[in-house]
Amino acid sequence: RQDGKLGEIMAKKKKQSKDESESSGVGIIVTGIAFMLLAFLGTGPYGLIGEIIKKFAVFMFGSWWILFLGFCLVIGLYMVAKRENAKYFTPRLIGIYAIIITILVFSHVSYIKVNQLEVKNILSSSFDNIKLAFGNEALISNTGGGIIGSLISIALVYFFAVEGTYIFAGLILLFGIVMLFNITIADLFDGI
Repeated sequence: RQDGKLGEIMAKKKKQSKDESESSGVGIIVTGIAFMLLAFLGTGPYGLIGEIIKKFAVFMFGSWWILFLGFCLVIGLYMVAKRENAKYFTPRLIGIYAIIITILVFSHVSYIKVNQLEVKNILSSSFDNIKLAFGNEALISNTGGGIIGSLISIALVYFFAVEGTYIFAGLILLFGIVMLFNITIADLFDGI
């Protein structure tokens, strides 16, 4: 008789875990669709919500705002296709993050150099240009690397000056390439 009860308990647990995994799978798909919706709404003329999403992307990434929305699209597609949560800190993704940070820094340091900004004026000038870009899309190209690029550039220019920032950002780019393609630095110079 006890074996029968044990069997019933095991069957209940198995059914519960199956129900939980099915509901979790639906949640992952809904989240993936939300990421894709975020990407699509931010790229087109889709009313107030689309405008807010695009302004947020411009605020964070400046003239590279489309990278954020592209990332959202890729993550959404992954979640819907694989029916599993995305892993945001794999070695390859860390490489992609490093490359994106390098792009934002190079963009913002170029912006700093062209406008001959001092470290203390970088953030306020960046905010001003981003606010202007909110009112006129043609000015988005003047936003450099957005707030992310601005904050990282402030630190790097403060510690390394503009020229040293280019060198440091180049090293971050090298690190990103090594992580993205799972190669060693020796592999990079092997063909030379």
